[in-house]
Amino acid sequence: MKTASISIYYNKEFGYIIASDTMVKGLPIHTVVEPVITKDPKISKEILGEAIKEGLEKSLHAELVELSKIDEYKYWQVSKIKSFAAFSKKFRNIEITEQGNYYEIEEWKRDTDGSYAAPADDIQQIKVSTNADFAEVAKIVMNCLADSKDKQPVSSTFQTLENRTVTYKRPSDHFQDVGDGNTDAYQIYAYDENGNNYIAFLIDNGYLEYKKDAIKTRWEKIYGDLLEYKFKEVNDGMLKIRVRGKTKNRIIISNIYQEEDAMLEVLAEIDMSLPDEIQNTIKKEYEEEVVSSIEIR
Repeated sequence: MKTASISIYYNKEFGYIIASDTMVKGLPIHTVVEPVITKDPKISKEILGEAIKEGLEKSLHAELVELSKIDEYKYWQVSKIKSFAAFSKKFRNIEITEQGNYYEIEEWKRDTDGSYAAPADDIQQIKVSTNADFAEVAKIVMNCLADSKDKQPVSSTFQTLENRTVTYKRPSDHFQDVGDGNTDAYQIYAYDENGNNYIAFLIDNGYLEYKKDAIKTRWEKIYGDLLEYKFKEVNDGMLKIRVRGKTKNRIIISNIYQEEDAMLEVLAEIDMSLPDEIQNTIKKEYEEEVVSSIEIR
């Protein structure tokens, strides 16, 4: 069964480019339906929603394209930028993909080769029903694009027990600084809509060892049965382990750093009863503001 997908490219001066997806005949290669839709940057969510709807319908009903034709249409040149590598430096990219009874909305980032690439995991995906009003879909897109790319976030620091200095970007004002929260933590930020949602720098979470089964056992003791659990060892400087988990009502995200003989865990907990927009805000703050900015010296 054919599904619809679009790529939305946005620049705050130019506005929106909405490119409908189709496939090359006989090959697993994606290409764009000609022509793309363009919209001014100051449009309402209702107008953008109609453009998103039009783009998805074009994708759903698009014919397959001959391989010989795909190089003829350089859709990004509607922006007056000749090369795609230069274009991707100036335009952000939101992907919307139909997945059964919901749309998956996700921002892709510019890769080193000038293309856009999907995130390494799916924690920042927003899922919205295909029955949703398209103005609401547009509102989600606008909120993603309005997220603080141009803000100058405040940096914070603390000293670890190993006398290391940890520097990071403080999350936005939606998060309240609650210090150590009277817990075994260096620092906790609680989301103001619900104190059960937070980002924390932990001294010790009670793991018997930093192994897949040991962390899972500890999480199940704290949070209950895990419906999803992902453990990955990485080698990214001091970052050694990424862990993701989900219960019936909670998402848990963890990045674990090694500093000499001790470990530092940066943990986020998200209440799934909150609207998707708020859940996504917390995920983005955790990954794109806090975790991406951490330096340990």
